[in-house]
Formats: sequence, structure tokens, C-alpha cells
Amino acid sequence: MVGCVFLGLVTLCSASSVVVPKVLVVTMFGPEREAWLSKMPLTRNITVGGLSPLFPHVSCDHDAEVCLITTGEGEINAASTVSALMSSIRFDLRSTYILVNGIAGVNPDVATMGSVGFARYAVQVGLQYSIDAREAPRDWNYTFWSYGTSKPGQYPRVLYGTEVFEINTNLRDRVYELVKHLHLKDNAPVKKQRATYPQAKAQAPPVVFQGDITTSDMYFTGKILYVCITDLSGHMASNQTSVLTNGTGTYALTAQEDNAVLEVLVRAHKAKSVDYGRVILFRAASNFDRAPPHQDDLTHFMHVSTQTELIKPALANLYVVGEPIVKAITGNWTQWKDGIRHQHSSSYGDVFGTIL
Repeated sequence: MVGCVFLGLVTLCSASSVVVPKVLVVTMFGPEREAWLSKMPLTRNITVGGLSPLFPHVSCDHDAEVCLITTGEGEINAASTVSALMSSIRFDLRSTYILVNGIAGVNPDVATMGSVGFARYAVQVGLQYSIDAREAPRDWNYTFWSYGTSKPGQYPRVLYGTEVFEINTNLRDRVYELVKHLHLKDNAPVKKQRATYPQAKAQAPPVVFQGDITTSDMYFTGKILYVCITDLSGHMASNQTSVLTNGTGTYALTAQEDNAVLEVLVRAHKAKSVDYGRVILFRAASNFDRAPPHQDDLTHFMHVSTQTELIKPALANLYVVGEPIVKAITGNWTQWKDGIRHQHSSSYGDVFGTIL
């Protein structure tokens, strides 16, 4: 049998038609997709049922060593797209390295615009109770608190299982060593914007760093709703990241899709269709998560952070950082084919210990 044959409700594929990529690049929306496709010849399009209607193809190079999907924005789209790919008989992803990447907001206490951060943790900050700051108890530091708790700062007693995902840090550290000295793209508008912030790391040129990622379908900004009520030096995302990782995580970057993608990959690992230990997660900072001093937060969010010229370096740096990783894996496959042993950690994978 050559290719795939449709027999009623069943599709049969010959072994020679099954795609076995060494690297799968996962992007979230059009500009991230173009950051890769404009530089890498991924011209072989393979249609997979159930992918995003906006991005219905898996794009691969000629030999299908490297493939790329675009999930569509938000947790629902991300989970649906990756689930569809995991269940497709056209692909064998058991030995594939999966590069989950996109642009993000950045905490100016940790890094600056254009920087690229590699995560150990992805923390879902959207799974919380909330109350308007004007109606919260006066002694509360935050206006969000975890499910099953009575006030902010307590570890949740009700867990959905998607609150925290821990990545293979041995793999993260290995690829970080490959790219940590790279010179990242920058431009004059970004330099001007970062100069308005007092933090030394915000003012510095973009770098490759290690820092954790939060996931929420709600975009957040400013110092009232998400920051301490009584102490403006704090931040809800920082607090929740610390609580959910028992003080070992550092909030650096924002995202919409990452926990959704990782949940699917944990389940796929359990089903023996992927190796979760081959997942790499990085985000490039396209904007700050808050306004600089003396600037209105709403104006910054609506009219400054979305400017095209400010986003360009982050988009470009997805490929600047991602391409050397792809080349290292595909060009030295004998060194990578057996995978990288993951760390000994009770939180590796999800909070339920599903894959331990």
C-alpha cells in the first residue's frame, strides 16, 4: 500500500507515508508562524483533520525532518490543535523534539523587550477566584486567591491538574547553553521604550535567559487589578507562580496557550505517542506587562504595547534562538535520538505526577 487509503470510517497508511519529524515547532498565531516560514523552507504542507481552520496544514521541509504547526490563539484552540495532531495516523512523534514558542509580555524586574526566556515551569494563573480591589478586605495584598482557599498566598486545595507543568530542565539547560550567547535582534523604538523603565534589567539590551511563564486567556496589565492593593512592589502573577511552585519558580513571561499545549503532551506521553521529556518551551518578550512610571496603564496597554515596531524584534528572535536548536538536533541526530534524561523532581510533568 502506498500513501493512505480511506476505508469507510477507517484510514490506513503505509509505513513509508508516515511522517517522523526530528523537530516539531509549535507556534500560536500568524506572525509567529511567519517568523519561521519566512526563514526556513517548510514548503511541504500536510493536511490534518481537526487542526485550526485558520492553519489547517502541518508545514514540513522536504525530508520532513522539521515540521511546524500553528495552533490558533487561546487555550481552547491550542489544546484542540495539538490533540488533533497527536491523534493523527499521518505522524509518528514518539522521538520528536517539540519546540513550543511564541511572543509574550515580560516582567521588567526580570528581563526586557526582545529577550528570550526558557521556562522550567508553566503556571496557569487564570484558575483563581477574584474580587474587585475596591471590595477586597483592606489587609489583603492581592485581589486573586486560589481555589479552595480563603485568602491570597495559600496553596490551592482544589486542583484541576493544569495549574503547573514542569519541563525537562536537563534538556532546557542543554539547549540554553547552545544559544545563551546569541546576539538578539533589537531596534530603536524598543530601545526608546525600555529606557522609560527604572529597572536595570528592563533597560539592558535583550538577552537569552531562564525564567518561568504564566498562562491565562485574560490579558493583564497595570498595578491595581493584578498587583498588591497595599504594596505596589508586588504582583499577582509573581505571587501565584511562587505559591504554585513552592517558591522555586520566577514569574518572567506571559502566555495564553502554554499550559493547554503541555496538558495535551502529558496525556500523549502517557499514551506513549510522544516523549514529554523532549519538550522545549521558550517565549520572546514583545512588550512589558505594565506601564512605566508616570504613564497611564490603559494607554500603555492599548496604544503602546501593541505597536508593530515594538513587536518586531521579539518575532525575529523566535527564529534567531530557535534555528540553532533545530540545526543542533537535526545535524547531530545520533547525539539526540535517545532523548535527554529528565531531572528527579516530584513536580515533573503535571501536578498529579501523571508521568512519573
